[in-house]
Amino acid sequence: MLDFLGDTTNEPLTSMMEQEEYEELLEKIKNNLSSREKEIFVYLVSGFNYHQISNIMNASLKQVDNAIQRIKNKVKKIIVEN
Repeated sequence: MLDFLGDTTNEPLTSMMEQEEYEELLEKIKNNLSSREKEIFVYLVSGFNYHQISNIMNASLKQVDNAIQRIKNKVKKIIVEN
């Protein structure tokens, strides 16, 4: 996700603090997801689309979509709480 947002500063300390906050956020997200949701989350942040995830996991598109919606809701809740 940081690659997507881009680094707007060249200050090493700021970058290091942002990296630590990012890692803490990822850890909170992973701790709140089921094992199936974690697997789908990893595929999502790796750039896989719904169809690819569905094929890899041998799941229907609806199952993948439902899991992604649950992931989005959980991530939003975690971000708001931070």
